[in-house]
Amino acid sequence: SIEILRVISEDTSQKRKTRLNLCKLNAAEALGNVLKDDVRVVETYTKHDQGWEIEKFNRVPLQVVKELHQAIRTLTNVLDFPEASKDPTSEETQFTGCIQIAKSGGLKSLLTLA
Repeated sequence: SIEILRVISEDTSQKRKTRLNLCKLNAAEALGNVLKDDVRVVETYTKHDQGWEIEKFNRVPLQVVKELHQAIRTLTNVLDFPEASKDPTSEETQFTGCIQIAKSGGLKSLLTLA
């Protein structure tokens, strides 16, 4: 389902406003939840008492890594819509999407990965 969202989010049509609509439909929150869940899995494979052990990252299941990749790409698309400069409600919707990511725990997960 994340890959489907990613494909849909690549539509930049000014007429359809796909990214704006995805943001209005809480796609950012859903993606934030995916990030939170996947980072928990990553932590179980890589976290140690004194921090992260990056060399253990290759133990993380490939499916989890792929899902993280897709979620981050999709989130980037959802929050970056070209019509924002022409439509004042677009900026508000982008802000709402950012709030959704923070509330879902996705922002913390992105920072954890960084």
